[in-house]
Amino acid sequence: MTGKQPPLLGISLCICLCVLLGTIPAIARFWSPTPLTPAFSIRDQALVVGRLHLDSADAQAIVKALLNDYETQWTTARTQLTASLSSHQGDHARQAQADSIRAFQRTQARLGGVLSDDIAVLLDEAGINRWTSLQHELWRLRRLRFGQLHAESLDLQLLVDDACKSMPSLKQPAVQDVLHQWQASLAELLGVREAFDSEGSTRYLALILERQYDAARTWITDWVDLRKAVNTLNLRTAKIIQQLLDPADAIAFETLVGDRVSLYVPHERAVDRVATSVQHDNAITASKKARVATIYQHYRTQTATMNAEREAIERTLEPLSILAPMQRRTGDDSLYTAWVAARQANEQRCQTLSQQSLDEICNVLGDDLCNRLVKTRSKGPSDDDHLSHPDDVLRDNRDKPSAPRPPFPKDKPDDQPTDPIPPGTPSNPSPIPFPKR
Repeated sequence: MTGKQPPLLGISLCICLCVLLGTIPAIARFWSPTPLTPAFSIRDQALVVGRLHLDSADAQAIVKALLNDYETQWTTARTQLTASLSSHQGDHARQAQADSIRAFQRTQARLGGVLSDDIAVLLDEAGINRWTSLQHELWRLRRLRFGQLHAESLDLQLLVDDACKSMPSLKQPAVQDVLHQWQASLAELLGVREAFDSEGSTRYLALILERQYDAARTWITDWVDLRKAVNTLNLRTAKIIQQLLDPADAIAFETLVGDRVSLYVPHERAVDRVATSVQHDNAITASKKARVATIYQHYRTQTATMNAEREAIERTLEPLSILAPMQRRTGDDSLYTAWVAARQANEQRCQTLSQQSLDEICNVLGDDLCNRLVKTRSKGPSDDDHLSHPDDVLRDNRDKPSAPRPPFPKDKPDDQPTDPIPPGTPSNPSPIPFPKR
C-alpha cells in the first residue's frame, strides 16, 4: 500500500464520437468516477498511533508531522495539477495535459512511499507487520467500493463484522486468518487496478479516436481482467469462509453473501401464483392441495438447478458485456453472442418447465378455477420481482412482466468530488510499482 491516489480523468471525449462508435454501452457499464483525495490524512493520526501501539509522545509527534507533511505536499501537487490543466486547453494541448497528470501520479506515488518508509523506521518487526496490515486495510476501505462488477465491491471484512453477533462461528481465529490473507491479496490487486481507474474512460476513448482499435481492445480487456480478478477473489474468499462455519451459520452466511452479489433474481411466474393461491383457498379440497404441492415442489427442485445455471451465465456475461462493443468492432464477439444464446436457452427451458407444471396443476384443479387463480396476485412482494435482463428474455404468455434491474449495486457512492481534470484529457501514466512489503 502506498500513499498514491491517482486523479480522476475526463468522462468522455465526445458524445457524438461515442454514439458513432457504439462505445456508450461499454462506457456506461465500466466507468465510475473516483475521487481525487489523498490516501493518508492527518485525520488518520489516532488510528495509526493506536494500531501501531506507539505510546511515546515523541513517536506520536513524529507520526503527526509525517502525516501532515504528506497531506500538505499532496494538496500542493493537486493544486499545481489543476492550474497546469487549466493553462493547457483544447485538443492541441492534450500531450501537455497528459504530462501534467503523469507528473502528479509520480509525485503522489513518491509521497506515499516516503511516508510508508518513514513510519516503518519507528517500528520493530511486529510493528512493521501491523503497519503493512493497516495500509492494506486503508486501501480496502478507500478503494474497494469503486468496483464495477457485482461482487467486486464486496467488503467481506465489514460483512463478517456485522454478522458476528448472529453467526457466532464467524468469530473463530481461522476466519480472521482468511480475511487477513484476503486483504493483503486485495490490496495488491487494487494497487495494480489503480492505474486503470485513474484514466477512467479517457485513455480508451482516446485510442478509439486515433483509430487504434486493437490497442483499445487490449486496454479495456486488461482493465476488465483486473476487475474480474478482484471479483473472483471476493467470491472465492466468501466460499472459504463459508466452509469454516457451523452448518447453520454456513447457510446463513451463504444467503447473506448471495443477497449482496446475486445477478439473477427469478421473477414470479404464473405457476408460482397459482400454487401459492391454492394453499390459501379454503374451497379447494385437501387432497387437491396435496397433489398441487407435490407438483410444485418438483417444479421448484428442477428450477433450482436452472437458476444456479442462470446465475453462472449472468456472472460470465457481466464482464463480457463490457468488452462486447469493442470486440464487435474488431470482428470477434462470438464468445459474448454464445453466452447470450445460453441465457436465452436457459430462460426458454424455465418457461417450458413452468408451462408444463402449470398445465399439470390445471389438470388437477380444472381449467376454470386454474384460469381464475392465474390472474390472482400472490400476497408476496411480487411487485419487486424482476429479471436481470428483461430485454433479452422470452416470457410465457401467462407470466407477469417484471421490472428491469439496475446494472450495478445500489450502494454506489453519491457524493463524488468535482473532477479538476477537463473532459477529453488523454493519459498514459507510467506504471506505479506496488509498495515494498
